[in-house]
Amino acid sequence: MHLSLRTLGLSLLLWTCHAVTTFGATIFEVGGIYYKVQSTTVTVVKHQTKGEKYSGDVVIPSIVSYKGKEYTVMEIGTSAFQECINLTSIELPSTLKQIDARAFLDCSALKEVVIPSHVSTINTDAFANCSELTTLWLSDSLTFIGGNAFCGCTNLAKIISPRVIPANQLSYNPSGFDYENYEYATLYVPVNSKSNYENYVPLYNDVLPSNNPYWAFDDIVEYGNIVDGEEYTQDFDINGKVKYTRNFKNTSWQPLYVPFAIPVDSLSAHGLQVAALDDTQAFDGKSNKALSFTTLTEGKTKANCPYLIKAKEVGEVKLVLKNTDIVAAEEVSIESTSDAHRFCIVGTYEGVTGTEMYANDYYALAGGALKRAASNNGSLKAQRWYLKIQNQDGTPASDSFAASLRFVVDGLEEDGASGIETCREEQAANDTYYSLGGYGQMGRTAGLSIHNGKIILIRK
Repeated sequence: MHLSLRTLGLSLLLWTCHAVTTFGATIFEVGGIYYKVQSTTVTVVKHQTKGEKYSGDVVIPSIVSYKGKEYTVMEIGTSAFQECINLTSIELPSTLKQIDARAFLDCSALKEVVIPSHVSTINTDAFANCSELTTLWLSDSLTFIGGNAFCGCTNLAKIISPRVIPANQLSYNPSGFDYENYEYATLYVPVNSKSNYENYVPLYNDVLPSNNPYWAFDDIVEYGNIVDGEEYTQDFDINGKVKYTRNFKNTSWQPLYVPFAIPVDSLSAHGLQVAALDDTQAFDGKSNKALSFTTLTEGKTKANCPYLIKAKEVGEVKLVLKNTDIVAAEEVSIESTSDAHRFCIVGTYEGVTGTEMYANDYYALAGGALKRAASNNGSLKAQRWYLKIQNQDGTPASDSFAASLRFVVDGLEEDGASGIETCREEQAANDTYYSLGGYGQMGRTAGLSIHNGKIILIRK
């Protein structure tokens, strides 16, 4: 999440505190925020200075001190931040459990809200009319959302819900979201939970009302659901399950480069083998022209590292991994040099076109050798790795040199396709022209000629 935790610590004790008593309730102020005492806990309440509103970037701590006693912040009170139109950001305490009605109603400058993990209840109109709100992180403890809680959030584009079972919404009041949200916002939910949101029926309702869709967003995406060959674009941290789907069209070794770790026993259970690059090898493309890999039998792969993967049988394989860390997509390179050449293994989460491969001296595994795509053809799928080969002066290495490089697994040279069927070695241009009689010509001459099997007309 994008929640930045700030340590307030004992500095709170140094701030000036003052208290007021309203209808027997004690309200005190710490650091510009007002709290109402509830036994050993406190509730955040409205600004107590007449006409003044909370504004700017507000951070609410988990613990506040008053008269030598510490209180846990567990609730945002009714209308506490209502119409605070200059409130630009809010950092809610990790101890929070409830957000009351109209708590942030009409806070039109808020752009992102992160609901802490212990919050179970968001009441009616809590964030209604937060018109600039674009991103909403819901709580994994959330069980109840009141009617109209997020209505009027017209710019809401991304909602992340970590719950497998969606939170209940009021069955006798309108839904917590607007119809526009269902149409234009993307709802991100955990792996294998999309159907739970699509088919949700509110508590106390036997039939889902046709005029109240609740969680029926047009675009529901299972985050952590990663399909091989597709660009990895999720820009937020993922906790919980991760599903990785790969379709094996052959049983040869293929490149693997993904942003998460995979337990080797999970791969074995699905009939897959994985081999790691031997980073101690003296690969130089001269005396040693073989990239060496070793099959893994235990442990797990590392994120953002080049591997080879192999299936015992062709077909689609789905791995559902638990407690696997997803890491941010980033380019990782492993470099090596020799007297004549420079080598760099680079992984990617984006597809690479043949033109890019050719222009940047990128080579991929194909047919047991390293080959470059033709300048106008071929491609490298996302979640793969490639080898960049150059001469020491930075000029491209020859394709014949690259084709002489091999890769071996457990000391055995591998043959066969790599799974990058569209990647092929560049073919030299045919500069020979033939007369219509079939005689060879040294170059382009005016008139009709045969070139690459076609009759062409060369003008003067």
